[in-house]
Amino acid sequence: MDDHPSWPHAGLFASSALAAIAAWIFLIGFGVVDVHYDAPGWVVDLIGVAVLAAALHLFVSELPAEWLVARAVRMTAGPLILIVFIVVAHWIAFGPGPRGSNARASLAGLSLPSQSDWVRAGFGFGAIVIDLIVVRGLVFIARRK
Repeated sequence: MDDHPSWPHAGLFASSALAAIAAWIFLIGFGVVDVHYDAPGWVVDLIGVAVLAAALHLFVSELPAEWLVARAVRMTAGPLILIVFIVVAHWIAFGPGPRGSNARASLAGLSLPSQSDWVRAGFGFGAIVIDLIVVRGLVFIARRK
């Protein structure tokens, strides 16, 4: 299979689109664009960092692999995106304040947890699984050296 798309500059187009999305996310996080959300600005800005890292990775994929900048971005973009996902998942699961809906429900007289509790529990489980995977990967890398 051909490694190159039929349109030779698809990576540049995609990276430009992602960079524009990252800029929009940063404007939301900094409060320049008025959008209602329940997360602190730093969480929104972290998501912008992940999107910008993805844009940079796509951009440098168009550059020669020998270039030091291209290699540095390729080596750091993935781990940076992973760290952002880990931090955001931990904030959703374990951070202070409510998440999602705080409505309560009952079934046959039994009180059910709110949607917020289920969301936090799901993200908590996912955050712990990601932590275990990262620790396992770091142990594997350390043993290999």
